[in-house]
Amino acid sequence: MYDDLFQVISDEKKSFIREASKITKASAAVRLGQGAAAIRAVIAATVGFLTRKQAGAVVSHVLQILPSKDGGYLVPVELDYLKILRTILEYQAHIEHFAKTTKKDQWRDVLDFCLEGLESERDSNSIPASSDRLRRGAISPVGIELLGSLKALTSASNAPLLQFGPEILNVVLPLLVDVTSQSNVSISEGFGSALAVLQSTFSCLALSQSSLVYSVLPDVLTILARLLITANKIQAVREEVLAILLVLKPHLASLAYKSTKSSVAAQVSSLATTLLDDYINDVPSNKQRLDLDDIDLALHHRLPLHLMPMQQPVFTLRTSTQDVESHWTQLHLTAFFQSWLDVDNDTSQISDSSQAEAGTTTTMDDVDDRSKKRAAKRRRISTNLEILLTRVQDSKSVTHGVRILQIICFSLATRKLSVNDLCSVVNPMLELAAAKDSQLASWAFICLSW
Repeated sequence: MYDDLFQVISDEKKSFIREASKITKASAAVRLGQGAAAIRAVIAATVGFLTRKQAGAVVSHVLQILPSKDGGYLVPVELDYLKILRTILEYQAHIEHFAKTTKKDQWRDVLDFCLEGLESERDSNSIPASSDRLRRGAISPVGIELLGSLKALTSASNAPLLQFGPEILNVVLPLLVDVTSQSNVSISEGFGSALAVLQSTFSCLALSQSSLVYSVLPDVLTILARLLITANKIQAVREEVLAILLVLKPHLASLAYKSTKSSVAAQVSSLATTLLDDYINDVPSNKQRLDLDDIDLALHHRLPLHLMPMQQPVFTLRTSTQDVESHWTQLHLTAFFQSWLDVDNDTSQISDSSQAEAGTTTTMDDVDDRSKKRAAKRRRISTNLEILLTRVQDSKSVTHGVRILQIICFSLATRKLSVNDLCSVVNPMLELAAAKDSQLASWAFICLSW
């Protein structure tokens, strides 16, 4: 059946290209569209039953039929065929069994196809006559499907991202920079797919090609900051942003330790403020994002903290739902980045527990010595922690006060304070521990437990 349908499409494509008459060409276009819709319906129903050979044949057919002589795609089958390709790729077993020989590498063929298509999308958007879509800050339907296919490719367990990761970044990053630079960004599924591609790629390149990661950090931070502002209510985009920040955290920390006055450090400072304000002011204002029912108090742990993700020294995550884990991650990143704003030019007070909480064992031995030498010289707690303490005392909303206390809890785990500093923290916490609201008092006691 597949062979017959493929042959029909192939014959109709020749007829569509050859015909000069508008009427005849329109008829061929209709037949092409109907044939493509039929193939898409069959693939959607049978994708899990296709053999390796059949899946490979479908992919080869799509890559052969879609390109047109003008450098674009065959319009009558464009979206249907791109959706067919994405359906095949999203069934991960098919990607893992792609043919790979000295003469043929199907994974590479599909990657080249997707990257060339995204480059064409970006180039067409740069033409003034057709730039309305770019001015709206939107990703086209074609771009959404291509990014979805690229997401599936990079998510495969055997994806050779060490080899092709730089090539992927060179295409996806400029596209996102162009789209997010517009004043009115229209968030679509494509943004989530593009961020997932970046997350998979950075996860693979973070240790082996750190110089490349450092070089693209400014663009990445620009994209993430804009998306946090424009798409902060879209859970899928928010989670991808947080995932990328977790992957890049050691690189960002390293740059901050080297110079808190660098342009990247300034971007992270802005990003930290955005994360903080987003967490505190998020709606609905009458509902806690991390509730006491979501955590378990635990002063003694069976395993070291760095072996137990989603855990702080005095409490651990109980409810492992996607939303709760997202809130925990945002709290951790907010506290981690806020500690940057509390440094004295070239030193920071990030403790080992900050790195352990996120499940990473990355250390900064060259920074620790400098931090310890300067710790004794500090006479007062860091400015941003002071601001948080002032805000929680002045807060007229219990919900906002609890959220600020949660950030303070995570912040205390990322820094070492002197005796005088501890007194400055303990005094307001003792007052809050006597608050009438149980949530406010409970989180104040948790802060005191540090």
